[in-house]
Amino acid sequence: EGANFVIKRTLEGNLDDYSPAKALAVFKRLMRREVGAYWIFVIHTGERTFVGATPERHLTLHEGCATMNPISGTYRYPQSGPTIDGINAFLGDRKESDELYMVLDEELKMMARICPTGGQVTGPHLREMARLAHTEYFIEG
Repeated sequence: EGANFVIKRTLEGNLDDYSPAKALAVFKRLMRREVGAYWIFVIHTGERTFVGATPERHLTLHEGCATMNPISGTYRYPQSGPTIDGINAFLGDRKESDELYMVLDEELKMMARICPTGGQVTGPHLREMARLAHTEYFIEG
C-alpha cells in the first residue's frame, strides 16, 4: 500500500566481434519473430548501437487526436508457450493490476494537460508479443 513506483528491468549485452552486420542480423531476427511491438529499432550513435523492440508508443498525435498507451505488467511465457492458467494467474495478480492502474493514472494526468476535455480510456487489453504479454490501456483525447 502506498508504494507509487515500478521497478524497471534492463537487459544489456555485448556482441563479440561487433560489426554493423551483426546489429542488423539481430534487428532482422526481431523483425521476423516479434509480434505486438509498436516499434522495432536499430540505432547507431557513432559509439554505441541499440537494438530492441517496445510495445509502448507513449504519445501519438494524429489529426488533432492525442493517443497515449500506458502499459504495465509482464507475463513471461514458459518455454512451452503461454497457458490459460498462466494468463489467468497473471491477470488476477493484484500487484500487476495495481501497477497498471498507477501507470494509467499518471498518463491521465499528462493527457489532462494537453487535452482540454481530458481523455477517454479503453481497456484493459492484453498485448501479446513473441515471448511475453503485457496489460495496457489506450487513452484518446
